Amino acid sequence: MKMIPALLLFSALCTPVAATTGENANHRELTMSEAEARTALQQGDITTALEQFQQLATEQPGSASIHEGLGSAWLLNQHYRDAANAFQRAISEDASRGDAFIGLAVSYIHMGMFPHAKAALQEARQRKPESASDIDNLLSWLEQKEKQNTNRAIH
Repeated sequence: MKMIPALLLFSALCTPVAATTGENANHRELTMSEAEARTALQQGDITTALEQFQQLATEQPGSASIHEGLGSAWLLNQHYRDAANAFQRAISEDASRGDAFIGLAVSYIHMGMFPHAKAALQEARQRKPESASDIDNLLSWLEQKEKQNTNRAIH
């Protein structure tokens, strides 16, 4: 299955996040760890990123950003069910996260769950209007895949 459109759109999830300073040292350390995990992910060190995000998710279970990062790491590690679960957790913590919906959609695409992917992309489009063109391209690609699958089933 050709995944170029999905991978291009997904690349937005792998950009490093600048560390923010909190009022206590522990918060700053955890934020730096998140930035380091995202940097590892961007550099292709998926194993390190996955380990760091898993640790961070244990320490900060309510962080949508960390669960989104964990989903990205799982996705790049080709553990699509785990990725979907992490993206769903990110969304449950903060439903405004358009990138989490995009990651969820890409996970669903890899699992062959095209209607679910379509729904996730429609949610992403509402939350990330600046990415509407890319999302629309991926939605068109999905519709073509669904038609191909339908034609194969008929013949």
